[in-house]
Amino acid sequence: MSKRLPRFYLEGVSDQSGVTITGDEFHHLRYVLRLGVGEVIVLFDGLGHSYESEIVSVHKDQAEVNTLKQCETCTQTGVSVTLAWALSKGKATDWLLQKATELGVNRLVPFVAQRSIVRLVRDTDKQIKNWRRATIEAAKQCGQDFLPEVCPPVSYEELLGQSEEGQLRLIADPMSETLAREILKSKTVESVWVAVGPEGGFTEKEIESAKIAGFEAVSLGSNTLRTETACLAFLAAIQYQMAG
Repeated sequence: MSKRLPRFYLEGVSDQSGVTITGDEFHHLRYVLRLGVGEVIVLFDGLGHSYESEIVSVHKDQAEVNTLKQCETCTQTGVSVTLAWALSKGKATDWLLQKATELGVNRLVPFVAQRSIVRLVRDTDKQIKNWRRATIEAAKQCGQDFLPEVCPPVSYEELLGQSEEGQLRLIADPMSETLAREILKSKTVESVWVAVGPEGGFTEKEIESAKIAGFEAVSLGSNTLRTETACLAFLAAIQYQMAG
């Protein structure tokens, strides 16, 4: 079995002969993996393209790389999946973003519900940058050439207004008698929205508002799941039932 090449994210990379790696990716290349001139790596752009490349020079804060050839084009199959989840505390969000990226989610929308402990912050640009970094690290590790879109945090009302007609829209409700797998098996759609609430769950009013907005309330079973666990259970179920 051939050795897997180290992977690095570079926005806008193409089959041009020379590119420059800087910032976090250079730090990982030079000071974590300690790669040098002549070594071969893979660059990916987060849009499904990746390139086998050779390091030609290493400096204090950047590395020059020549792209050798484009790797086999990666395509996304199955439905487009948007995961909306109630903001979590601490490192739970980073963990969720990493695992959701591994499971091929297309769009990530954090929101604040009535029972949410975490509230919206002012410096959303910094927050989104950190979250995007978590998705990049996950994509590098698992071989995913697509990066999900990471959206700014929104209120619950804004979330309900974002979804569009023609999508399958599901909201997690442990009290629902409809199982998620029953809905997923019975539908043929191009996109799915899934909304998962905070640890205390959605209020009855929030569930009703979601239904009015076109969401179907579904349950994952009898067990009470943490927010992050429920999110991944939904994503795994969608991938299993609907992936083409």
